[in-house]
Amino acid sequence: SKTLPPDICGVGDHTSKFAKELVSRGHFVKIWTSCKKPAVLNSKINILNYSFTKKFEFFFKIQKELQDWNPDYLIIPYTPFFFSRKGGIGNFLLPLWILKFKQLVRCKIIVYAHELHYPIEFSFAGIFRAIPQIINIWLLVFVCSRMCFSYEKAYRKILNWFPKKQTSLFWLPSGANITPVAMPL
Repeated sequence: SKTLPPDICGVGDHTSKFAKELVSRGHFVKIWTSCKKPAVLNSKINILNYSFTKKFEFFFKIQKELQDWNPDYLIIPYTPFFFSRKGGIGNFLLPLWILKFKQLVRCKIIVYAHELHYPIEFSFAGIFRAIPQIINIWLLVFVCSRMCFSYEKAYRKILNWFPKKQTSLFWLPSGANITPVAMPL
């Protein structure tokens, strides 16, 4: 997760809550973040600091650590603007990295999608960002083991586009006052 508390960000907040829940169920959790001074979430949660600004470099660094760790699951919070604010090739780093990573480590990869609101505006720039984002979501649906959505509208839209992927698509509401729901791992 790019952010964690005390940074104010819904994705970071959700990541910290999700990590605490996994630990309460007996899982060992590692979080890679670029948060400068993350709050101590739990003594069983290992927080590793990385810079997310150089995406190619980050993917290669984390790949080696994941190979050494060999986790059962890798859960990636996906917010489009964290990966590419301007559109273009940066959108496709995540699905390409997942494909490569799946060849090296046998673990289930779960992508948790937040804030999939594209196009932002109806303009050339908005469309330039929207088309790669839509293609990227399609690619992620096919390369990851499971894909979760933080809000129902995105989940329903993707489910309409890919009804045969119903068993690997989930709506998991996130937020401070939303009742948790279960997703089969």
